[in-house]
Amino acid sequence: MITSPQLIQAAFRQRTLSFDPVILEFNNLFGFSPKATEIVWRNHDNEKVDSYMLDLHKSMHESLIIGPALYEMNGSVLRTIGKELNSIGREIETKPLFLWLRNTLSVASSAALFGSNHIFAKDQSLVDAYWDFETNILPLMAYPYPALTARKAYNGRARIQTALRAYFNAGHYNDEDVSAMVKGRARVGAKWGLPIDEVAISELGTLFASTSNASPTLFWMFCFVFSDPKLIQDLQKELSAVVEKNGDTECVIDIRKFSQHCPLLVSSYQETMRLMSAHTGNRFVLADTVLKYEGEGPDAKGARTYLLKKGFMLNVPSSIAHNSPEVWGPTVNVYDARRFLKRDETDADSDVTKDQKKLQKTAYFPFGGGRSLCPGRHFVFAEALGTVAALVLGYEITGEDGDTLKMPIKRQQNMSDGTKKPVGEEAKMRIQIRRRVGWEKINWSFVVGAKDER
Repeated sequence: MITSPQLIQAAFRQRTLSFDPVILEFNNLFGFSPKATEIVWRNHDNEKVDSYMLDLHKSMHESLIIGPALYEMNGSVLRTIGKELNSIGREIETKPLFLWLRNTLSVASSAALFGSNHIFAKDQSLVDAYWDFETNILPLMAYPYPALTARKAYNGRARIQTALRAYFNAGHYNDEDVSAMVKGRARVGAKWGLPIDEVAISELGTLFASTSNASPTLFWMFCFVFSDPKLIQDLQKELSAVVEKNGDTECVIDIRKFSQHCPLLVSSYQETMRLMSAHTGNRFVLADTVLKYEGEGPDAKGARTYLLKKGFMLNVPSSIAHNSPEVWGPTVNVYDARRFLKRDETDADSDVTKDQKKLQKTAYFPFGGGRSLCPGRHFVFAEALGTVAALVLGYEITGEDGDTLKMPIKRQQNMSDGTKKPVGEEAKMRIQIRRRVGWEKINWSFVVGAKDER
């Protein structure tokens, strides 16, 4: 395990430390046939030789970089979320917060990826089946005879994969409104001779990647924001620069302007990720590797080197760096929506030193780093901030008792989770939501890229 931010960044730069074997082990969850397993594993550890994994990496990164393919996905996911928000009126509605956000995001992400014929559109009970699988992955991986010992995850996986096979065998992955990412993954599978049923069951991983961390991240950001009335007011003022309200019937949110014109909204998101992102960042050592460590801060004692031997697994937990008092100061355990304004020197009152800001930039890696930097980070950014922006502008939200929302305290993280989740009664907490005065008839539209995607 390494915990030094400088050493972690050095590890991210090493191509001999690979995340691919972790992905391949995760693929065992899908129940691939021996033939499919051989195709997926073939030459995975040799970047100089063409392979299924290499092609898959290229295809996914090409479809998720900032550009037309990503804009299409962002536009689709926000249109679906916008429809859900449009259905809320001036009368108070009570919703189970985590389940509402989780299920809304699951359906919206599935539609953005797989088009209008996505599996949740045909049977919304599959959303619960998916989350039965997602929340019980560890027993499915670890226990013998999973059909008996991990029944909930086993049965959830079976239902989702049956639906995905039907979707792929019907040829829906070629539909016009299907994302470039799903089409690209299918092309890579066909190129390498992966049977269509095996391509289908592997797309459970795409659902997992798009929702497993995004849903709890949106939940926590929602809770942090709506438990702080002053922050809500400040965000409403800031967001006025990126919205265009057309009379009393439409509000257009230009998410392209978030990074430049909404530093507080972005900082709120980054601080949520700092506190709640807790991925383990495992890397397999493919060859003997030397890491150099020069020390950090006033107590640095000069350069040291570490030899990582081939065959070992390296653990790079984000939670230690993200929760280090040496990096983030005495308020490390407190949510500070303005923390990243100070780090990025956009706050004139910043009391963070130049060296501390540099260390914080090194120590912040909620999406991993290096070759395995999460390719979906721009997609998550757009859906989370677009959703929170609409909620902040257009809705009054309180706890179920009508008072200011109380921040959930109890959290847990399983080994397979990259983001902490609420537990117990707090996972069932309910909110009251209704339209703000003057926003009763507003329908939400979003500008997401070079082209106006509404």
